[in-house]
Amino acid sequence: MKNNNIIIFKNDAVGDLTQSLIAINNIINSHQNKIIEIYLSERSEKFNFLISNNNVIFKKLNYDLRIIEKLKLIFHLFKNNIKYI
Repeated sequence: MKNNNIIIFKNDAVGDLTQSLIAINNIINSHQNKIIEIYLSERSEKFNFLISNNNVIFKKLNYDLRIIEKLKLIFHLFKNNIKYI
């Protein structure tokens, strides 16, 4: 099921997360059979309770990504054959 994964990056502040909730929930509801990884910044990770579903995995990112963190993300995308971002 690796190629069916979806990744959502919301590496921003809480206000931006709340503005995106409808779109994020639409993606989750439209893809119940896929694993969805949601990357939140340390600024908004405490608000992950606003998004809940069995197929959602939350991960934390720094708000200001360093080059090594960016490279790790790129490697993760290729390694796991992510189809949708």
